Amino acid sequence: MKRIAKKMSAVMLAFIVTLTFMPAMQGNYVEAASKKPATVTGAKAVRKANSIYFSWKKAKRATKYQVYLKKNKGKWKKKVTTKAKKVRIANLKWNTKYYIKVRAVNGKKAGKFSGTWYGKIGKKVTLQTLAKNGSVKKAFTDVEKQYTTDDFSTKLTVSGNTLGYTMKLKYSLSASDKAKFRKELAKQFKTASMKKEMKADIKKMEYDTGLSSIKIKLNIKAKDGTSLFTYKYS
Repeated sequence: MKRIAKKMSAVMLAFIVTLTFMPAMQGNYVEAASKKPATVTGAKAVRKANSIYFSWKKAKRATKYQVYLKKNKGKWKKKVTTKAKKVRIANLKWNTKYYIKVRAVNGKKAGKFSGTWYGKIGKKVTLQTLAKNGSVKKAFTDVEKQYTTDDFSTKLTVSGNTLGYTMKLKYSLSASDKAKFRKELAKQFKTASMKKEMKADIKKMEYDTGLSSIKIKLNIKAKDGTSLFTYKYS
């Protein structure tokens, strides 16, 4: 029982950790002449769902950076002032083209803008579409191939913002074995360290997708359909 329960925790961790969503979009840049503070170089952007993750290299004599954004044929607007070398611009409108650039500042002095990245936020991304024909489905399939044995059948479902992961035993259990299984699973999954790790992995999933409030529900059943263990991660 302990071996199977430990395998359950390994499956769930692998399932969440391996979820990597949305390929990077390539940007387009134009070099600018240097000025004090120095012009920002190494700017690059990744679009994930309806967010843009924009980063750049440290510029000489820069104390802060100003990130500007515009959509379609609109005007440039200062979006963020930061000391960091990366920002996430979230909750952008779907089916809209965006332009983004950054410049270094030092007091009242500002360097020239970096080259401009531009890309289009496409159709709205949901967990349902990703689970049906996107990277969620691919990750789930990869985990099944790696971890599923003759002991279990597995199923992925999506309801709202919740990913459901159901595992069903392929062999029968006696009443006493069911009780032992429940006890061991509760011990494995309800520890403080497990909760902390699951929450961290969900945050990573949200960062990678641009989605928010993602939840995961694990349901383990006996061969006859009896629920042995249900647990939610959010």
